[in-house]
Amino acid sequence: MSPVAKALLSVFDEAHERKVVRTLIKAFEMQMADNVIELMNDLGAAIQHRDEARTERDFYKAQFEQVQARLEALQGRV
Repeated sequence: MSPVAKALLSVFDEAHERKVVRTLIKAFEMQMADNVIELMNDLGAAIQHRDEARTERDFYKAQFEQVQARLEALQGRV
């Protein structure tokens, strides 16, 4: 049990009050876990998008360098 949960439970004396607090703490912990999972999924999607963008960037950079080399070769002929 976390220190925060222990502190919250120590405030309440009656068993039914402590049960309500435990239920609230459990609900909060579950919501936090759901939020973490959602954030991890978002992070995974962002990393995938970044990797796709880098791949696309590298492809176009290579294409540009090839065209640039061809232009330099043509300029050397002229």
